[in-house]
Amino acid sequence: MAIEWRMRVRILLGVAVVAGTGCASLKAFQARQQYIQDQTRGHTYAKPIAAVWPEVRKLLFEKGFKTKDSDTGNSFSLETEEKKEGDSKVRYLVLGTKLDEGSCKVEFTRMGAGVLGPTSERDLDLEWALLRRVEPEAGEKIEHEATAAGERTKT
Repeated sequence: MAIEWRMRVRILLGVAVVAGTGCASLKAFQARQQYIQDQTRGHTYAKPIAAVWPEVRKLLFEKGFKTKDSDTGNSFSLETEEKKEGDSKVRYLVLGTKLDEGSCKVEFTRMGAGVLGPTSERDLDLEWALLRRVEPEAGEKIEHEATAAGERTKT
């Protein structure tokens, strides 16, 4: 699966930072980032959607987005109003799915409209921020495992 453009930028910045330390450090950085993305993409919250959803709204509010949402029992959805970012306008669609009484999944989709036309992509950076906020222990575990995965690529 293609890496999202913001992750590409992050990887390129990582390249600049570790350029002097060699190829092994770059591979470790990339492996760490990929591990975090993979774990974020597949994460299931061990909390009910009703406990996670207020944090979704709070996170978007902190990023400057105004929200409107609805829930239909087993799923929650939220759409933000457009916000200008540089030369483009951005908005989010967030879907929260109740898996059972004590677990759920949340997915952020970033939609943009700019000089290159419309874009739509899953925003794993915001999902990662939510994961660390709602389940900090899981975030710490993923970071630890990601660092270990990166170190394994150095050998």
